[in-house]
Amino acid sequence: MHASEKENTIRVYHGTNREDVAMETIAVEADGSEHGGGDRRMYAHLFGNPPPDQLGQMARSRDGAMSCVIGIGANVSIREKRVVEMAELLGDEGKRT
Repeated sequence: MHASEKENTIRVYHGTNREDVAMETIAVEADGSEHGGGDRRMYAHLFGNPPPDQLGQMARSRDGAMSCVIGIGANVSIREKRVVEMAELLGDEGKRT
């Protein structure tokens, strides 16, 4: 982050190569509470009545498990210096996806 940017913005880069890149700066909703309101929203999702997921972006338990498998695969790949297929780590589950 540059000194001139606000903490409540993110930069998104669009493009497929170095010659064709555009940058977009997006303001992120934040409030004065801890973690910019993230804790309050997370607690509402875990223990309260969360707002509807209108965009269908909420991760489910399988999404979390798959992110763990990707991390495990990355560590195996680094340690063994080889490509690791997700099906190798998923066993029978990998045959269904």
